[in-house]
Amino acid sequence: MITENELEKLSLTWFQDSGWEYRYGPDLAPEGEAPERADYHQVMLPGRLLEALRRLNPNISEPILEEVLSRIAKPDHPSLILNNRSFHEALLDGLPVEVDQAGEKRGDRVRLMDFEVSERNRYLVLNASAIATKRTV
Repeated sequence: MITENELEKLSLTWFQDSGWEYRYGPDLAPEGEAPERADYHQVMLPGRLLEALRRLNPNISEPILEEVLSRIAKPDHPSLILNNRSFHEALLDGLPVEVDQAGEKRGDRVRLMDFEVSERNRYLVLNASAIATKRTV
């Protein structure tokens, strides 16, 4: 029988072998060496996401990207299923935004991932297990 900690280590190794960046989870925790989230309820890493939005949407203004970041952080629906469906759609199609182009408002989409050039995406995996307290990976 495999333990949760052993399964996590195997999974982390698989992700790293697939090209994902690995970070030791507690380092990104609020009291960690390089905190990237405000508390343990926050699953999104806002700095990394904003950097990705900038990289994938170079023609979209900073205020609009910050608005998109806020929309992603605060789901619209009280239902987890509806929120997951909505995020899945945003992941595939981007989020609709209104941009100003030469003094004229027009619709556009902010992409969360690049499905055409996958190298433009960055993937991060962290250990989540409370058991994994040693840097063995």
